Amino acid sequence: MSHLSHCLLLPLMAALFATAGPAQQTLLVGAGQPFSTITAAIQVANAGDTVLVLGGFYTESIEIGRGIRVLGQNGAALESVSNLFLPRVRFRGVPAGETAVFAGFDLRPAQPLLTSNARSLIVDQCPGTVVIAELTASGNYATWHTTMTASPQVHVRQARLGRTLLDGAVVAFDNCRLTRYEDIIPVLELRSGTALFTGGEVTGSQVVFPFQGAIAAAKVDGGMLIATRTTFRAGPATSAQFTAPAIATTGGELLLDPSVVLLPTGNVAPIQGPAAPANLELVSASAMVSATQLVVTSHGPAGAFHGIAIGPLTAPTATPYGFAWLAPASAQALAFGAFDASRLFTTTVALPPLPPGLVFALQPVLFDPLQVRLGIPTVVVSR
Repeated sequence: MSHLSHCLLLPLMAALFATAGPAQQTLLVGAGQPFSTITAAIQVANAGDTVLVLGGFYTESIEIGRGIRVLGQNGAALESVSNLFLPRVRFRGVPAGETAVFAGFDLRPAQPLLTSNARSLIVDQCPGTVVIAELTASGNYATWHTTMTASPQVHVRQARLGRTLLDGAVVAFDNCRLTRYEDIIPVLELRSGTALFTGGEVTGSQVVFPFQGAIAAAKVDGGMLIATRTTFRAGPATSAQFTAPAIATTGGELLLDPSVVLLPTGNVAPIQGPAAPANLELVSASAMVSATQLVVTSHGPAGAFHGIAIGPLTAPTATPYGFAWLAPASAQALAFGAFDASRLFTTTVALPPLPPGLVFALQPVLFDPLQVRLGIPTVVVSR
């Protein structure tokens, strides 16, 4: 266990928040607040501003096209029913060098029997960074059906998603749950780009109509699927004659840590198709943040020595040691240590008071006897 003093964290956190720009402001949305709708606040928000949405039920659809933070507080919820042309949340055109955040919302139907199969969350053509965190869904099959295209850096943290399509996007999923009931396609579909999974679960659907069967959790047609500490579970079947692999492939690449769990339905291979998985012990990190402390759990080869760096998030940059996700000039060492027999290492850090919407990243670094290797990062959003 490691602790970093307030005297080191305070200037680092101040520098992180200062990157938002000098004109940042907080816009309040809710009953009796300056803005009654999220859209009205977004329309006047500048890059670096925070739109703080107080608890309530909002029936609007919102679009985010610049580096603002939209944060739900105390049970803020969006209506789940939408249509194919008007998703509940759309990120489009976030400029390079800016970070847009959407965090802390529930998706809920206005009426108990209403649901939707439309895409609820879309990230499209965003050169900048998109961070999505702490999304829940309640009610009758309310689900964040998601499409992410042509966006080089998307981070999704602790979110419950439905059908998720990736095409030309680089997306890091940190402790997310992807699931959908009674569908006829895999929950995760990767056409091109990269999907990185740290923890969480991807669960396939059970087909009820027009026939009863099981569906693979993920389908990889292209790009690369990288996973550690993640379970891929094929959908259940009502009869032994129906089978499905955990992952179905027609192309692409698979890089799976030994900690990945693959659960097919029936007596079939867990991976089906031409993509042969490459097995490599990956190093990764996940984090839990409260008002007073940050708890980081890193994962890697047993007995290996590693460090954890903390700093501003930047676009992934290729280096001889792997992809760097932190701005090198601003990153600092948070902790060092060796993984135990369970391949885990935990670091607890006391935190100073953080403003809402602060975004920072942690990246583990493996010091292999033969080389230094950069690991899968985790992104934290203070609320």
